[in-house]
Amino acid sequence: MLYTMTAIEQHIFDTYQKAYHTLQHETDLSPKNPVINQTLSQLVFTLTMPVDQKVTDQIIEHPEIKAIRKSMLSLLAQAESEMEKYYAMHYLTTARSINDLTHFMYWNNYINLVQKEWEISQNITEVNRITMIGSGPLPLSALMMTKTWNAEVRCLDIDPFSHLLGEQLLMSLQGNDEILHEQEDGARADYSSDDLVLIASLVPNKEDILQQIKNTNPKAMAAIRSADGLYQLLYDPVQPEVYKKSGYQLIRRTEADSSVINSTLFLQQEK
Repeated sequence: MLYTMTAIEQHIFDTYQKAYHTLQHETDLSPKNPVINQTLSQLVFTLTMPVDQKVTDQIIEHPEIKAIRKSMLSLLAQAESEMEKYYAMHYLTTARSINDLTHFMYWNNYINLVQKEWEISQNITEVNRITMIGSGPLPLSALMMTKTWNAEVRCLDIDPFSHLLGEQLLMSLQGNDEILHEQEDGARADYSSDDLVLIASLVPNKEDILQQIKNTNPKAMAAIRSADGLYQLLYDPVQPEVYKKSGYQLIRRTEADSSVINSTLFLQQEK
């Protein structure tokens, strides 16, 4: 150890390492595995603990955490994908409206995040059409946007199975005719009709997508979901060079809190 940890630091440190070893050794990372459910619930709960920036930096920069973090982020992405597919298939047979999804464990996280994004975006530009890239098999953000923003929403997902599940779920829920769903690589899509393009945090080719937004509609506002604080142990934060290479500048951002895991960066073309 390079320094003496406080009790809360030690707890966060131990919880993260334990979760990593559990995810490494479990063959089923879906919610069907109660070990995974308990592990991830405990991990997320622990990372919501309020700590100052110094503590955050010490934990994230600790050599033992840095040694496993990249591999851990990959495992967490797999677990999130499995979770969304599991619940998408579950809601296909049990849900008939968006109200039937409110018991989803991260419902409040999504609805609070979308609300934060709406509050910022409406102060920047009028949003009549949104494209959500990486909407996944459980397109909760898109569903919430149609209710909160009163805008047309298009979902893009490059994965065929995620697209199929997401499209079927939207079709099974009443009153979502304004949501389009396409299987498409965000780096190849046409954004000429969009006011806002929102990129999910786990989408890998963010630079290519931003360049495509610039090529097809340089006036569109772009937004990328990122991570701050201890949530950087769950998601890779977006670095400034990712958007600066395409000529974008950061104009506003949402902040994460105990009920919202992601932060969102709002970008516009530099003038």
